[in-house]
Amino acid sequence: MRDGQVTVSFLPATDVYLAHVAHALGSPVALAELPDAAVAGDAPARRAVLAAEGIGGCLVGDGSKVGSARRAAVASAAGAGSGVDAVLMCTDTAPDRSPSLDLWDVVSEVGAPHVTAATVGGHGCGNLGAATQLGLDLISGGRESALVVTADRVDPGASRFLESGRTLLSDGAAAAVLTTVRPGHGYRVLAVAAGGSPARPVGAGGLRGAAPLVAGLGRAVAAVHDASGTGPSDVRHVLPGNVGASARAMIAMAVRARPERVYAPSAASFGHCYSADLLVALAEAPARGDVADGDVVLLVPTSVRSWFVLALQYVTAPRADGPGMLSEEIA
Repeated sequence: MRDGQVTVSFLPATDVYLAHVAHALGSPVALAELPDAAVAGDAPARRAVLAAEGIGGCLVGDGSKVGSARRAAVASAAGAGSGVDAVLMCTDTAPDRSPSLDLWDVVSEVGAPHVTAATVGGHGCGNLGAATQLGLDLISGGRESALVVTADRVDPGASRFLESGRTLLSDGAAAAVLTTVRPGHGYRVLAVAAGGSPARPVGAGGLRGAAPLVAGLGRAVAAVHDASGTGPSDVRHVLPGNVGASARAMIAMAVRARPERVYAPSAASFGHCYSADLLVALAEAPARGDVADGDVVLLVPTSVRSWFVLALQYVTAPRADGPGMLSEEIA
């Protein structure tokens, strides 16, 4: 432990890939069309902040639609994979019934009731990092694959304004498969590092409370580069999620990347879908032609108290018929 922060490096013993990404999202609502309750506080001032941060709206879906989104994402991801040995369900919002029932629904949707299954939480919008790390541990223990699912929605009437990220929270779901089977295309996991601070600085709000995060990300990215044999100049893109422009720039600085390396193409229109927009960005990069075989990207899931850095390398298989990365919008 160092200043209350811990960094743990993980280097897969065998090739593991993050692939078969699928997502289903809420319907877009422009910033100007959101009711004041959705931004809360001093609504005009917050709307001005969001506009300055490049956030033009968010995605909204009710509970049934987000449930449908999760089922669509699970079906697409699991169907494209070669079967799964574990299911990891990420969420940072209160389910309609209980975390256990939601998890059991996902296991049932996969059609594998006897697989290892767990709900992953406690890391805010960084839950994807924790789930990926847990999935890699399960694979190291002998499993071949793990389905990672993330699904969240904001409670009706609650504020969508996220002070720490200067962004709007959105509704949606995404899924991907961690697998030892090389896919048609996907991302090979090079290394993972994680860290956390036991308590947010007292009285520190928004970006002012980010000092532990910045310092922790610096340690984590150093550990990832050391473990994977990469360096800052090898990184094509940094994916921080759809936080505001100032938060994205801060994260880029913390991981020692140039600002132009930040990749968040949907931030303006999507807002921040908790952990899901990281998977959306991984899917969008090849679809947009923004990543090529061999490119290294850094996935940076964070919350105010925990952070993860994942070094991934985009790969394509020799065959040309590999499954694609799918998407679907909630109707």
